Amino acid sequence: MPPRAAYIVSLKYSPGLRKLFEVVGTGLRERGIPVSYIASAKYVGLGILPEGFRPLTEADSPAGILRETASILANPGPALRDLFPEEPGFVCFYNPHPLNLLLARHIRRRFPEALVAAYLHEPFMPDKAAFGPRRALLMRGVEALQAGLVRASHILLAPSGYAIQKIRVRFPWYSGPVRVAPLLVADKFRPGHGERRFFSMVGMVNGATGHDDFFRYVNESAKRGRSERFAVASASDLGRCASFLTPRARETVTFLNKPLILDREIDDILRASWAVFRLDKGLTQSAVLVDAFMHGVPVIARDIPGLRQHVRDGRNGRIVPYGFTNADLAQAVDDVLTRQDAMSAAARRDFETTWSPANFDRTYGWLIERLRSRT
Repeated sequence: MPPRAAYIVSLKYSPGLRKLFEVVGTGLRERGIPVSYIASAKYVGLGILPEGFRPLTEADSPAGILRETASILANPGPALRDLFPEEPGFVCFYNPHPLNLLLARHIRRRFPEALVAAYLHEPFMPDKAAFGPRRALLMRGVEALQAGLVRASHILLAPSGYAIQKIRVRFPWYSGPVRVAPLLVADKFRPGHGERRFFSMVGMVNGATGHDDFFRYVNESAKRGRSERFAVASASDLGRCASFLTPRARETVTFLNKPLILDREIDDILRASWAVFRLDKGLTQSAVLVDAFMHGVPVIARDIPGLRQHVRDGRNGRIVPYGFTNADLAQAVDDVLTRQDAMSAAARRDFETTWSPANFDRTYGWLIERLRSRT
């Protein structure tokens, strides 16, 4: 008897997540499990789509998502019809969206033997002040959506043990199973690495990502005549942060700033980096950290639990105090340059141990067995 199918749901367009959920789908398919993706149509813009891609949504702004959700809820029949051509044995909701709860309840009614899972990248952020009022409000909305989905799920997946701790705090009433499922990333490491030129800052910009601290350090570095150069890659509007740069400092920075940045462009910057800065004030798990370690690039991180769980100070990067100074960052930069080979090797080993697709069976073996046995 053939195995039951797996469905991965990502209705909210999140470009950085596609490579992550595709690794899960590819790994299952390689092991004989039928896989489909119910997702945002906007993923089409990222290139060749995986087999089994089924678009359901398109809006990506908060207002657009609410309008689209209201339209589908008003007449859900057409959206749900033929959405599951093969009987699902596993449906994983990979990121938050208002329609997730509708789908989860539909699956539980129509396919009572299917396992409904929620992957919680960011289960709970107790202190939202650093993100600013507007983003904090959005985060509260997302947490409310996640609570509804958790109630409709049979199992929760999380990227790390620290994420599970936050799940226990946020959802003390949840009594179902929770599993660690690290963010497996396709291995694009190139031995020899090539020429390193930058200290890089990669990712979205908000009040809690530390870009303001980063640009202050770039100014100080240029002022003191230090030799390091920097790269910034972000799809966010960098206008306010970058406006703080002095003309002299701006000459030391290479910018990759446009609405859509492809994975290969991020890989090129990481391969050319001495280290990556992660200066977040609040975070459960960083996919950028995983990408950096994949390329053998150390990470200079602010001392918060979500980064400290993976960055070992002096081994695969440097940890700087939460309220670090420019002098702290300068010392971290110098330490990375002094111990580059050892830190790079350690970062690469940690990727191979935790996040390499070679760990797929260890991470998802329980699911493969369940789908094959049809239980």
